[in-house]
Amino acid sequence: MRPSLRSLASVFSAFVLLAALLCLPLEAPLEAQTAANSAAAALQPMAQANRVSAQASLSQQTKLTGHIPAWATAARQTATPVDLSAPMNISLVLRRDPSVEAAFEKLLADQQNPASPHYHQWLTPQQIGTLYGPTQSDLDAITSWATGQGLKLVSVQPNRVIVALTGSTAAVASVFRTSFANFDLGSETRFSAISEPSIPVAFSAVIQSVHGLTQARYVPQSKASVGQLPAAGLKPQVGVGNGINLILPDDFATIYNINSVYSGGDKGATIGSAAQHVAVIGRSRVVTADIANFETLAGLSTSLQPNVVLAGADPGTSNMGDAQEATLDVDRVIGTAPGAVVDLVIAKDTQNEDGVDIATAYNINTLKDPVMTISFGSCEASNGQTETNLLNTEFQAAAGEGISTFIAAGDAGAAGCDTPFMAAPATQTASINALCASSYVTCVGGTEFNDASNPSTYWSSSNSSTGNESALMYIPEGAWNEPDATNSSGVPTGGFEVGAGGGGESLYIAKPSWQTGSGVPSGAFRYVPDVAFSASAHDGYLGCFAAGQGSCVTTGTGQNQSTPILIFSGTSASTPGMAGIAALLNTKLGSAQGNISPLLYSIATSTPSAFNDVTVATSGVTNCTTATPSMCNNSTPGPTTLTGGLAGFEVGTGYDEATGLGSLNVANFLAVASGSPISTSGSASFTLTPSPATLTLAPGATTGNTDTITLTSTNGFVGSVGLVCAITFTGTATVSLPPTCNLSAASVSLTANGTSTVTATIATVAASTAGSCSTASLPSKGPVGMMLAGLLLLVLPVRKRKAIRALTMVFLLTGGLVVMSGCSSKSSSSTSNTCPTPLSPGTTAGPYTVKITGTSGSISVPMTFSLTIS
Repeated sequence: MRPSLRSLASVFSAFVLLAALLCLPLEAPLEAQTAANSAAAALQPMAQANRVSAQASLSQQTKLTGHIPAWATAARQTATPVDLSAPMNISLVLRRDPSVEAAFEKLLADQQNPASPHYHQWLTPQQIGTLYGPTQSDLDAITSWATGQGLKLVSVQPNRVIVALTGSTAAVASVFRTSFANFDLGSETRFSAISEPSIPVAFSAVIQSVHGLTQARYVPQSKASVGQLPAAGLKPQVGVGNGINLILPDDFATIYNINSVYSGGDKGATIGSAAQHVAVIGRSRVVTADIANFETLAGLSTSLQPNVVLAGADPGTSNMGDAQEATLDVDRVIGTAPGAVVDLVIAKDTQNEDGVDIATAYNINTLKDPVMTISFGSCEASNGQTETNLLNTEFQAAAGEGISTFIAAGDAGAAGCDTPFMAAPATQTASINALCASSYVTCVGGTEFNDASNPSTYWSSSNSSTGNESALMYIPEGAWNEPDATNSSGVPTGGFEVGAGGGGESLYIAKPSWQTGSGVPSGAFRYVPDVAFSASAHDGYLGCFAAGQGSCVTTGTGQNQSTPILIFSGTSASTPGMAGIAALLNTKLGSAQGNISPLLYSIATSTPSAFNDVTVATSGVTNCTTATPSMCNNSTPGPTTLTGGLAGFEVGTGYDEATGLGSLNVANFLAVASGSPISTSGSASFTLTPSPATLTLAPGATTGNTDTITLTSTNGFVGSVGLVCAITFTGTATVSLPPTCNLSAASVSLTANGTSTVTATIATVAASTAGSCSTASLPSKGPVGMMLAGLLLLVLPVRKRKAIRALTMVFLLTGGLVVMSGCSSKSSSSTSNTCPTPLSPGTTAGPYTVKITGTSGSISVPMTFSLTIS
């Protein structure tokens, strides 16, 4: 058959499309480049005047403020001098002309506004610099001055607002008219400038700050304790000791409603037709065997290894804490978005630069992965404003490029300057993670599951054959707050420590226009976190890290078998999980999303059922007070007592500074984000459905006496449903002993449009007598019927080509005979009954109605099924 012209045209079109795809550059996703090109065509650089006069005198100086960290005090200064010959890398953070800055802010808002022609029209770093950077004349004036003072120009970032310079410590001190000293911080020694830097007055309109005059060190926001899987070769079970439940990727998917996303084909693999990459920012490599062993336990492909991208000097794996952090982050991203490619972007610290800063800048300016996750933190209050300025400037550029950035809120509760998982200091300071302060990132906090009172409701006592899943449903959440100190094996030591989800108000960054909605404070500054997921050690994340005594390699046999694991906790565990969800979102919508915080707050207002709101009620805490750390707040303990620490923030309806908007019901969130909102017609409620609809029992029956009740959320209902069961006799006889009803759970939790089940067990009592009957009787119809059924099975022919039909007839006829055999079990003897009088007649025979009522707040939903006691 000759091909039609239409077929030939289709083939030719496909060939042309393939050729075009193959010719595209590989430096950025296809959609990002296409959008960037169209945006560049529509936008033109703003006309702006030079702010540095060509005839300006550079001798008059002015001081910049905000560079001296709170820890650089005279009391902490050591006698050890700073090596003035050591090289220093610094950056000048420039400010745009106010009108240009306003235009850039307008574009960033338009990029998130579906009604704007610039919606999701992302720019390249170079286009941001060309369109919104300082004038070339101003850049030349500043770089000429710096190099003329003895510094060397390293680079001007493509956004044209960060200028990297290098030189000796002595040269830097001379150029900025400051001096340096070393400071004893107890656990480490850092150096810092001891006076604010000076710059020529002529540059004051352009230079915002000088980054790198002090050592900023970021701390991993995670904790790991050594655990062991049960002996005798059992897979991870609900009880691994100390009440700890293990969270693996399949558990996370069940709890946060991601399974339907996966089954629908979305695993975060692509953005349109391009492979999707997620950048994990770190300071260490990972060990391939650790990742592979985790994947084996989690039922993932063992080929999901990260690409290692060096953004600076190779840090290797020598730092235990950094290697552990990188391992956790990689595990959580591939466990949440198993189709995405993970790029582990790493750099070694320099004398005055944190490797996290170096790796972050590399992704924003060079690699440009559309999702970026950073699980490190540093106290905003003690850093000073310059670090916050640099981070905000970089994350602003990332947002304009379409990069979604996720930052861990921190593990020290409201006291962001405290060292997590250590005893609280005598003086505690309210602060947030400096990296979270930017309005161009999504800050991810921590929750804790409220499952301790009834764990069997939420966790199975066994695991699935693939993925080792044991979670049964969504689990109500409180704020993550674990003030009881534990040792390296997770065993309580009797002391107290700081360990809670970070949150609070920025000191420097204004509250963005999109941060509105129920519960959002009315203050003028940025509030964090934005969202939160489980971060507690109580239900920790299983990981494999051989260097930390958690190899996941099984040794021994039988009861001597041992499989050491690590149990991770902290907001470093929740943050890469959110990054994985963002990768699913990108795949769902077919394009990069940039800063998704505006979308989060918008959906929280329009469709609250896309979130699992964390409140005092869901936390399970009675008599909640912020004076005592608990699951209803992110307060901290005192140095030696549970009370006397820093009062944090209480969870509440809508937004709060302990858990943000709450956690996500991922399937619902993705549906709303893609323009398929959850049905909101009618009131949010739930239904109860019995299976079977009727039940017939003999008194004393212990099998066939259960009914499965399925509860289904309707119209986005989310919450806990209390259940009661009652039985009513509907016959005419006098009831002496009615049946009773027992439920497998007194309450269940429903996610939006989710389901849950309970079992109703009907208990009856058989009749009892003083002795047994002595009267002889003929065989009953029951055994005869069974014999006939057996004979029928023997004689019925079954031919191959009619096998299915014949087997069907066999089952039907056999079932009929069995029913006939059970119609009467009475003796056919004509002799009189000489059985003794029963001591108890047992449960009264007759018809009953079983009524189960579900109640949640003002909602009450009844359901009935028929019961017959024969």
